[in-house]
Amino acid sequence: MNPDKNKRIIVIIISIIGGLAFTAFALYDQSGKIGQTEVISLVLTAIIAVVISIMIIKKSNK
Repeated sequence: MNPDKNKRIIVIIISIIGGLAFTAFALYDQSGKIGQTEVISLVLTAIIAVVISIMIIKKSNK
């Protein structure tokens, strides 16, 4: 892999982590707790973000 691809992957990973952190904070701010429903929501969001990121990376490598 060349350095540009590595930088792109790192930026995508950082944006996913930042988005999940912001989402967790917003869910905590709404309900005052992080319960099972919030965790399930965060996990589903993470899965969707990873799948979309993988699709973007594969398309950009062509």
